[in-house]
Amino acid sequence: MAEISKDSNEERDKNLAVLCHISSPIAFLLFQGFTNGGLILIPIANWLAPLGIWLFLRERSDSVDLHGKKVLNFQITFSAIVIIYQMLNIFLVTGLGYYLSLKGNIEDLSNLQLEKAVDVDSLIRGIESIANTSPLLLCLFAIVILGLLGHFFLWLASFILSGIAAYRAKKGKVFNYPFSLEIFK
Repeated sequence: MAEISKDSNEERDKNLAVLCHISSPIAFLLFQGFTNGGLILIPIANWLAPLGIWLFLRERSDSVDLHGKKVLNFQITFSAIVIIYQMLNIFLVTGLGYYLSLKGNIEDLSNLQLEKAVDVDSLIRGIESIANTSPLLLCLFAIVILGLLGHFFLWLASFILSGIAAYRAKKGKVFNYPFSLEIFK
């Protein structure tokens, strides 16, 4: 029977630690594919994948245990931030929309024809028609666009931080995610 060297065990542990870190973006991308590219309202896949890896492999390696806890702490914190961000966006959009409906400033929005915008000029004309309808309606439109952009940048930051953590794990170092609550110690 072949004997496993200490170096191969260390390399295996590093690879498993990398897997803990990259499982989150991979699971997110796979989950997005199954939801027709729609926005995820409740981020689950980003912490379920690392949780599964950590639960099954934490007793085999101290490195996987440590990296798994770091990933889980960050991804659960990140999920809470995304949920709060989405709730604030929903509150702003619904609140402003309700206010506009009370003021009677929302007219028949089907006249704006934004869905028929096929080029930049027609999109700009559609946005100008929103501004002419009501400045508050333009604010509502801006909040929706900024909300989507903010959501995109939150996920982009998570991907970048996961990549940095995976790179550090491959080098045998531990990455301390920023803004991470210490749930698992």
